[in-house]
Amino acid sequence: MISTLGHRTTLTLSLMLASPTNLLGGCSSDTSSGRATVILEPESTITDGIRVAEMAPGDGWSVTFERYLVALGPVSIGRDAGAPRRELDKEVTIYDLAQTPSSGDEIGRFDGLEAGRWGYFGFRTPAASEGIVAGPGVSADFVERMTASGLTYVIEGEISAASGQRCPPGRDGCCEASEGAVSVRFSLDMPNDTEYGPCESDEGGLEGFAVPQNGSVTLAASIHGDHMFFDSCPEGIELVDRRAQWLANADLDCSGEVTADELRDIPASDLFPASLYSFAGCPIPVTTAYDWLKTQLHTQGHFQSEGECTKTPL
Repeated sequence: MISTLGHRTTLTLSLMLASPTNLLGGCSSDTSSGRATVILEPESTITDGIRVAEMAPGDGWSVTFERYLVALGPVSIGRDAGAPRRELDKEVTIYDLAQTPSSGDEIGRFDGLEAGRWGYFGFRTPAASEGIVAGPGVSADFVERMTASGLTYVIEGEISAASGQRCPPGRDGCCEASEGAVSVRFSLDMPNDTEYGPCESDEGGLEGFAVPQNGSVTLAASIHGDHMFFDSCPEGIELVDRRAQWLANADLDCSGEVTADELRDIPASDLFPASLYSFAGCPIPVTTAYDWLKTQLHTQGHFQSEGECTKTPL
């Protein structure tokens, strides 16, 4: 069955243009310039999870995220795709999207933007390195963990079903079925450096954004947190189903928790049968289950919620 997703996980960077000051915060006599305030705003698939009804028919699993750490930065804009870019004056930062308030956290701002068309908007989700800083609610332990291993994401949570089965490939001895509730935890440490941009709006498909004279505009850079459960690598309209059974079956050591290291050891064909999954159009080759997770994380970045960005794995 093919369904259109109407529920996305969104990282929103809202740019609100206002007073006439220059990009670095000084004064300007240009009365047609404005300010861009950048805030981080998650949508509900991370903060509220994904319900059984939002998964593929018959899948039976729901998802909750306890922690969804992502390294973010820089955020950049330009008059057009080939012009010099202006980067937000902000350190690369680790944010926990599962703990970010729905009202958003301010990241920083651009000042002194000229009125007219700005043809480039982009952002990066890098591998953590020395000098990265913690966003609100992110502990020093996680900064150290992500920096030591060059991680982009730490994603932790649980899938659960009213009744279900976890059956790792080649592990018939711990194949578990239950008439009652069953759950599997996941703790996924993922390096996944990706550049998103140029980005285009969902309405009209124009790259970038327009700054009205002496006015303001709100922009959104989005990360869709449900992509790890997609059954394909879509471009444009996301005609996909979400499936979580693969994650239940990835518990190779029968511990009740799935890690990224376990995914490295599982051939993709063992968890993603061709009758249900397609690897066509994926941004990187898919050989293992770990590759599948990486490729889906590479596809998460969007613009204005549903607009497309060029996605470049780095």
